[in-house]
Amino acid sequence: MKKVLLISLFITSIFSPCSAEVSDKNFQWQASADEDIYAPINKSLPTDEFSTTSGIVTLSTLFNNEIFLIAVRDPDCPISRRYAGKLKEFQKQGLKVIFLLTGQLARQETAEKDRQRHNLDGIYILDKNRKLSSWLGVQTSAEVYLFNKDSKLKYRGAIDDQYGIGFSRTKARQTFLSDALDAVRYNQEVQLSATSAPGCIIRQAKTTNKGHKVSWNKDIQFLISQKCQSCHRPGQAGPFPLETYQQVYNRKEMIRFVLENKIMPPWSLTDGSKRFINNDKYLANADRKKIIDWIDAGAFKGSETNTNVVAEWTSGWKYGQPDVILTSPVTVDIPTQGEIEYKYLSIPTNFNKDRWVHTVEVATDTPGNTHHIILFVLPPKDSFDKFMPGAQAKTDINRKELHKLALKGFFSGYIPGLPGVTYQDGSAKLLPKGWRIVLQAHYQSNGIHAQDRPQVGLQFLDKRPDKAINTLAATNINILIPAQKKHHLETAEFKFNQNGEIVGLYPHMHLRGSAFRYELIKTNGSKEVLLDIPVYDPNWQQYYQFRQPIIIKKGMKLLASGWYDNSENNLNNPDPNTDVRFGLRTRDEMMIGYFDWVDASNNINTAN
Repeated sequence: MKKVLLISLFITSIFSPCSAEVSDKNFQWQASADEDIYAPINKSLPTDEFSTTSGIVTLSTLFNNEIFLIAVRDPDCPISRRYAGKLKEFQKQGLKVIFLLTGQLARQETAEKDRQRHNLDGIYILDKNRKLSSWLGVQTSAEVYLFNKDSKLKYRGAIDDQYGIGFSRTKARQTFLSDALDAVRYNQEVQLSATSAPGCIIRQAKTTNKGHKVSWNKDIQFLISQKCQSCHRPGQAGPFPLETYQQVYNRKEMIRFVLENKIMPPWSLTDGSKRFINNDKYLANADRKKIIDWIDAGAFKGSETNTNVVAEWTSGWKYGQPDVILTSPVTVDIPTQGEIEYKYLSIPTNFNKDRWVHTVEVATDTPGNTHHIILFVLPPKDSFDKFMPGAQAKTDINRKELHKLALKGFFSGYIPGLPGVTYQDGSAKLLPKGWRIVLQAHYQSNGIHAQDRPQVGLQFLDKRPDKAINTLAATNINILIPAQKKHHLETAEFKFNQNGEIVGLYPHMHLRGSAFRYELIKTNGSKEVLLDIPVYDPNWQQYYQFRQPIIIKKGMKLLASGWYDNSENNLNNPDPNTDVRFGLRTRDEMMIGYFDWVDASNNINTAN
């Protein structure tokens, strides 16, 4: 399979010697022509009997001298979900579609789950022994196989190139299946008969003879619980659970794929960076290799007693029961397909006094659809109101207003697996009397219609904290990223006019962001790197909370540097032929280096 691996390159020697080494972790895979992929093109469908949801049948009896499609399905795979709607569209156009469940997925209940979730109509082949899958050469959950009226295979691969691993587009650029179908209908030669098809890996596992030195019970269960289960458990953002040995065994090929390509766990830094509190997603290379080797050796369960502490998860609020739960008055409708503009939801607090927030957490009904949510605190009436429900982000706002809208009142954020923050003892943020919370919610369609009514849980301190936290930012609203520019640098600087502490960092860019760095410029001119993200992933925007605060002296500066890839090599890029400026829409860009700040005098709103 051919894959696209985007490597963010920039020269590090001109920066501080303690800068992290540039890595190549930002993996993206799109459907493309692949001459090397196995495909029994022009061969006839086997005449064997197969199990289906309608009983044991010979496949030839399902087709009456007609063109037909066999579509591989996996109801828990995000890409497979997204393409369900397109399969329905082909059915409406008169194409007969047969669905294929292979290996561990080949069960009646799996077929029924997929059918009901997407309202699919058709027979499912239950290929538990992978006989048909082996003949077809099935590799992923997004593959389709087009046969002509003589039951000869004419095309195998992806439906189109709209969805892939590490990116999605508002519409497809190449329509592989439609093109092949047109050719078959008019009895013409299919010009492109085989493509790769990004999806969940479901091919037959190949094992080695390395023995069973590593087992689930003794070694792997602990790693999976610590590094995967914050998302991969019921009610969380992970598309399928990874809590039991059988669940992990059934997904072992996909686990191997994401580990080998460093897609998961999501961690943007080159090491564990133990200076941060929320570094629980970092997986050391030795542990990554241990899991891969375990899979290659057959994923042995073992009979040993697990002596490691396995994470225990509870349902409900991650940081404990809130003192107050605030609910959005608006329910957001999430369609099955298409781009979804940011939603702005205003939640009144109705507090009759100032409150000091020690913990903030966001709960969503749709963790699988929620890309991120940013929380702002604003007065009862504000210019932000033009972005309330029913209004879309406008392009005619002047730059100063954009600056205010992007920066004022930033409070906290939600990403999958990290729904908020608990500040260290004695620290809190001010939520003024009568102010409201505004959520900027970014949703993504995943093939399933859904609705969300997010909630915000708050825990308070009873008195003014020892450390009152402000969120400030080094930002640049005058960015201009040229079309087709692959490595474009923009910077922003914040000068401190008082002593204090930095307790956390939150870098923010959009789809063209490729790298980010915070540096502290000291009064003698020397630099210290506070955070270095050599490959910035817009799908995983994290808050980095320091274990020990960074001490700031008056006159120091915070330098934020952001790199952008506005070329066609960036598969997330909405339009590589357009110069890009600062803006609120996903297709615009931002250059914001948020930081949580404590003034030495413990004052509030002392922004420079």
